[in-house]
Amino acid sequence: MNWISQIFVIIFLTSVTGTISGIFWRLFSKQFERVSAQLMYLSLQFVCLFYLVPMEYVCLLLTSSGNMFQSDGLVQTRFLMTEILWIVVVCLLFLWAGVTVQSVAMHIWRNLNVRRIYKGNIPEDDAEAMEEFARICGKLRIRRKIGLCRNDMIYTPQLYGFFRPCVLLPYRKYTREQLTVIFHHELTHYKNHDIFFKWCALCVQLTQHLNPIAKKLRGRMDEWSEYNCDRKAIEAIGDEMSAVRYFQVIIETAGRATQIPEDDSVFSMLCESEIQLERRIEYMKRYQKMTRRTKVYSAALAVLFLLLNVTTTYAAGMKLSELHGKLYGLTENAVREDMGEPPVEYYLPAEEDDCAEEDIVYVPQEAGLYNLEENEIVQFDWEIESGKRYVTGTFEVESGQCIAVSTALIPNNVYCWMGIMDEANNVRYVDGYNRLGYDFQIVKSGKYRVFVHNRQKGSDVNAVGSYYFYTLQPDTEEPVE
Repeated sequence: MNWISQIFVIIFLTSVTGTISGIFWRLFSKQFERVSAQLMYLSLQFVCLFYLVPMEYVCLLLTSSGNMFQSDGLVQTRFLMTEILWIVVVCLLFLWAGVTVQSVAMHIWRNLNVRRIYKGNIPEDDAEAMEEFARICGKLRIRRKIGLCRNDMIYTPQLYGFFRPCVLLPYRKYTREQLTVIFHHELTHYKNHDIFFKWCALCVQLTQHLNPIAKKLRGRMDEWSEYNCDRKAIEAIGDEMSAVRYFQVIIETAGRATQIPEDDSVFSMLCESEIQLERRIEYMKRYQKMTRRTKVYSAALAVLFLLLNVTTTYAAGMKLSELHGKLYGLTENAVREDMGEPPVEYYLPAEEDDCAEEDIVYVPQEAGLYNLEENEIVQFDWEIESGKRYVTGTFEVESGQCIAVSTALIPNNVYCWMGIMDEANNVRYVDGYNRLGYDFQIVKSGKYRVFVHNRQKGSDVNAVGSYYFYTLQPDTEEPVE
């Protein structure tokens, strides 16, 4: 498996699909905002997943060879057999990996102190707070055990932890009403899986370094997760207090706690900066309960947004597959031209072949499992150990046709044979290093195999190439007058 090219393709495609989805989100954002915070937040989650899940890579698998289970399809970017493209891709991949490692290390370093803060969590022992917490958990139908702790190093109530979620309270006295608002808000964050999506947005931020759309994604996720949480919390707490009172209690609870230190931690807070809290209140003032007509409009917008993203991704996959085919054809010709003088063909009868049966590896996924048609390119990517011969399945070739085989050897200083075998296991081959390419003319109809044989002791080789058969066209010359 050409794993370097695979990783490069996955990273590139996720960046492209995420960016396309982000652009669509920007185009739809005004309409989404008029409908509901929930639709805004869900669409942002969708954009985030597009940056992380290689959906277009799967689409390329489906469209490049017509069979996603065919592991030798064009998706393996065979045109990277040319050295210049290979070097460029390797450099870009290692540059991306280096910057990513640096970003992750910086993030961990900035949060070392924050991690120490959360180690100071002490389980809640106030009977009133524990009773109210259990009541709200039951009301919101939360069956999983959520921790409730105090911490003297935090400034505002918050939900923290992905695998072991916990609601944290500062060391101060809260009224029953304040506890009701706090627990409704933080437990709504838990029901919305906001911590998970905040982690996803952080991963996007740390991996998409040069993408301006991706850099803004985390801030928008944080903002709209709070709007959406307020909306749902107000609906849940509506039988106990009004929306106006809900925000009044938050303001009373915040007090001096609105000065939140800046860091890259992943948690959800009740009280943010004063500006952000004002924005939340202003948004809820503009928010009206959805009517039946608005719900239909919301559903139509969501379906349209989803269809545009999916169809664009599929179309991009198709175009990338076509582009890859063209690039492959161009670079394959370039490889052939760079080979210089044509190689010498050798013939080796089966009885003189010194390759033992245990050194032959029959490749299971090749042409023997399907009907290879004329001019149909079959590609391979083999890691061949020293002394081993990788052999394909058989396919029918008629007299007068040619079997064209080409391969690139990595590293380029390993001596190999490349050729064909007939039904009697007689061998025709060319030999050499680095790149091999040859058209074997068939004089006898029958079944043939393609092989690459690593003849160098102590060295493994990665053979990347392709083969197909075609009908040799007779030379036509214009009559001389």
